[in-house]
Amino acid sequence: MKLLNLGLDLLLHVLYFIEALRDVLAFCSSTHVTLPALTLLYAWPRGNLTAKGRQAFTAALSASRLCMINLSGNRIGPSSGALIADALKAQKSKLTILRLVGNQLQNEGTVRICDAVHSNKETKLATLDISNNNVTTMSAKPVASMIAVTTSLTSLNVSHNNIQGSGKAFGKALKTNSSIKELIMRSCELDCEDGKDLAGGIAVSTSLTSLNVSGKNVLEPHHLKGSGNAFGEALKSNNSIKELKMQYCQLDVEDGKGLAAGLAVSASLTSLNLARNSLGETGYVNISEVQGTSFNKGDKVMYQGRELIISRGKDRDGEIKMSDPCGVAAIADALGVSTSLTSLKLDENNIQGCGEAFGEALKSNSSLKNLEMYNCDLSAKDGKGLAVGLAVNTSLTSLDIRFNSLQEEGETAIREAIKNKDGFELKM
Repeated sequence: MKLLNLGLDLLLHVLYFIEALRDVLAFCSSTHVTLPALTLLYAWPRGNLTAKGRQAFTAALSASRLCMINLSGNRIGPSSGALIADALKAQKSKLTILRLVGNQLQNEGTVRICDAVHSNKETKLATLDISNNNVTTMSAKPVASMIAVTTSLTSLNVSHNNIQGSGKAFGKALKTNSSIKELIMRSCELDCEDGKDLAGGIAVSTSLTSLNVSGKNVLEPHHLKGSGNAFGEALKSNNSIKELKMQYCQLDVEDGKGLAAGLAVSASLTSLNLARNSLGETGYVNISEVQGTSFNKGDKVMYQGRELIISRGKDRDGEIKMSDPCGVAAIADALGVSTSLTSLKLDENNIQGCGEAFGEALKSNSSLKNLEMYNCDLSAKDGKGLAVGLAVNTSLTSLDIRFNSLQEEGETAIREAIKNKDGFELKM
């Protein structure tokens, strides 16, 4: 039977024991399927494809009907990246999805691929994933230049590459590109200036709907502290952004205030992830700047004319952190007037003392469906304040408040508030 005439997509799993991609050609020949008939090609991770196989593949690519290629995890290296780049220059290429995750492309291979896409005025490439390829800031301009002129590109993932200092180039590209919808820059060593430059691009972008600038984890965060106001200003003027992810970005109280200002007026944002930041506490402060008799967690002290509660007790350097609800309270106020937001994640921020503010927000908000406050140091008083809003809110269907200190008093108030809400998902 000639599969070529069936008009069906062929998903090819090239397992680790296949010596080279030339064996793909042999397989196609034995089953009467020629390379031009293939539309999907997936090479299994750890394939360790040989040079001859890669050359056979790239030589056939320009003449094929391949629309999706996934070579992730095959360690093809920069030289093979250059071979793929040569194939991408072909005017006849129908490729729309190219995934090259974890292939050690480095700067050489990445630049060649991006330059190839840039130079092909007829490219149909819509999705490009070059995450985790040992790319550095040196490649930022070629990648950004590709974004700026590639009108078919809708999704780009450059995560897990050390491209600190690339915000200016990417921000500039976002100002001119009118097709890209999703940009993922997770764990890229971004800093405050990168954040501000990216926000400048978002402010005028007419196509971007999703941005992920989250850090990797608590040990490898993004250092976006100080960029919250810029992102808030971007949210005020952008009418397309729907999802913003900023986990592990070291955002502080002032960043929370800045983001809140944008959230309050945004008509497009539906999902905001600010988990695992420091939105509700000060940075480290030496006890010499604080008035108090003891400096353990939970103690009250005076700092800059305000009474605050210590959230992290005195360390060996004589420094403490204190709960400061101003930033999170501003976010709660913004939620109260937001008409578009459906999901808000604040997990692992110290937001003790803000339960009442969020309760008030829930009284007036009619769009939010999911609220996550996992491990946020919420107290029994916070639980009762939140319950007041829960009781009258008509939109919320899911609430995660696990690992807090609500005690029986706070938990009872929340259960009572949702007892008549059929299908409500409570994690507590």
